[in-house]
Amino acid sequence: MLIETTLNINYQIRHKLEKASVKTGKTHSMLIAIIVKKIGNDHLLYLNDNMRIRYQQREANVQWHHLHVSLIIREYELLQDFRKFFKRSISSLISIAVDKYLDDIVNDCCGLNNNHGFTDNNQFIHYIIIRDVVDKVICWRIYWGLPENIHKLHLNAG
Repeated sequence: MLIETTLNINYQIRHKLEKASVKTGKTHSMLIAIIVKKIGNDHLLYLNDNMRIRYQQREANVQWHHLHVSLIIREYELLQDFRKFFKRSISSLISIAVDKYLDDIVNDCCGLNNNHGFTDNNQFIHYIIIRDVVDKVICWRIYWGLPENIHKLHLNAG
């Protein structure tokens, strides 16, 4: 199932995504999905707590654009988690990640990082949510990755 959503990004970020899309042949949505994985891999850089959600800095004379993307539901849900745990809007996270990761993604896709071209179309990290009830309290376990022993996910619950 695909979720359609809109990102609010500045002209420079949109331009970078446009160039990357042309160069790699991948849609904006595909590039965003790859970027989501990169953010998840570097989650310790982004963790914040005890603060409100931060949005992108508004700058004078900067053009803002709406970018419509279609994401697989687990990518969308993961971005919602990132918003909660990293205390940044999704658009803000994507803008930061485009600046940080997009060049490497383009190089991977074009085979410039000694990997003979980026061919993995199933780039998504595993994402699992398990609901437990412990003494009438609802507990959520969120996994951003796949444990070595997946059978342990259901052990020790409650």
